Amino acid sequence: MRIVTQEQAQREPLAYTLRSATLATGLSENTLRRRAAEGRLRLVKIEGRTLVDGDSLRAMIRGAATGQAAA
Repeated sequence: MRIVTQEQAQREPLAYTLRSATLATGLSENTLRRRAAEGRLRLVKIEGRTLVDGDSLRAMIRGAATGQAAA
């Protein structure tokens, strides 16, 4: 289990709306949805709202930066 400090939680959201994930990454909503369909990004649905898992998004970006596909 990962322990997250309050400061980290403020800097690293647990989840992003699709809109905020597009703003944070510069990728389109369609690209994010395609990555999710490929299994490279985790989307979660909470009370009818689709959110992008923050750890999954950061892993995808790190994988792209190192030339590896994120799982």
